[in-house]
Amino acid sequence: MYKTFATIGCAAALALIAPGTAVAGTAPAVSELGAVSSASGPPAGAPCSVGARVVTCYVAHGDIFWVKDKKADGYHVDAVWSLNGSGGTHCHDRLGARAGWTYCDFSKKIPEHRHLVFRGLVMDGKDDPVGNGTSGPEVQASTS
Repeated sequence: MYKTFATIGCAAALALIAPGTAVAGTAPAVSELGAVSSASGPPAGAPCSVGARVVTCYVAHGDIFWVKDKKADGYHVDAVWSLNGSGGTHCHDRLGARAGWTYCDFSKKIPEHRHLVFRGLVMDGKDDPVGNGTSGPEVQASTS
């Protein structure tokens, strides 16, 4: 009886762990997301990083990064952000300029009440930034 309960209890506990959740002893969750196309864009007043070929905006309520590829040129664009100066995380928009606004939902990854720095980058096929003033400047924001 005890063995059956213990087996069922472990299975139930594992079923409650959400996919993508880092658990002790397992590999950490992926810190990059692919963008999803949207018919709308960020709300008015959202802080944005505007470059010659990319616009990236951050909406604290919901921790959403909006990305727009401004030029159909074979490159893709990313929103790159970090918290309190630690590491960078990407929202990859590989859908192209034709997709218009795209977004990534980081609501499960961004902690509340932190300092965030982000910018839009134009990237080549190897995920290396393209220079020549095409990317947006760094913008500072606070998480909700």
